[in-house]
Amino acid sequence: MDTRGGVDAAQAATRGQESLERGNKTGTISTVRADTGLVMSPTGRVAYAVLVNWPSGALARDEALAVMRTAGDVLRSWLRG
Repeated sequence: MDTRGGVDAAQAATRGQESLERGNKTGTISTVRADTGLVMSPTGRVAYAVLVNWPSGALARDEALAVMRTAGDVLRSWLRG
């Protein structure tokens, strides 16, 4: 788990949504951030994988986290119908 305060896609998808459950695994190396898992609602479920990469030496952490949050928002919207 990333301990630097990042928000992965599953966290974004279930934020403020008590009816949504999640299971996920995140990973980070110097040029890639990844999140894969399953988000479930009472009416559906979706498996996902989000990978964001950037050139070596680039300072792209904030942009990568923004992509993860956007992916989570899409997952939440899809599950809510």
